[in-house]
Amino acid sequence: MLGALLPEVAAAAPLAPANELGDPMAGPATMMPMPTLAPASTDEIYQKWSAKRRKLQIQTGVSAGLAVALLGTGLLALFAPSVCRDPDPDFGCGEGYGRFFTAMTVLPASVVATIPAIVFGVRLHRHQKQRPVALQAGPGGFVLRF
Repeated sequence: MLGALLPEVAAAAPLAPANELGDPMAGPATMMPMPTLAPASTDEIYQKWSAKRRKLQIQTGVSAGLAVALLGTGLLALFAPSVCRDPDPDFGCGEGYGRFFTAMTVLPASVVATIPAIVFGVRLHRHQKQRPVALQAGPGGFVLRF
């Protein structure tokens, strides 16, 4: 299968001598395919940057929303007033430890959920600093790129 693809690759890519690629054991100049890269336009660069920014915004928002929801649930379970009027432990509301145990389970989960929110927030901030700008310093002055 690989042998069938090699002629296509060799025909599609320009050829460069192997000894110019830094191989001292290549001997005489044998022709090997040389990869070609098309320069990316500024629109493509901005679209890639915007797509990554949007992804980081979504990740930050979802993880921060989950952390806030868990924190609110834990605090509500811990501090909300009780509406139980029947103190009988067998048939009434019981001893009332369920709310405390629920809060002590959900509050640490909210702390754990803040870690990805912080990580994604820092990544988003760093990504914002790497924003492609229209005015850049170039050879001989400033270059406007739209």
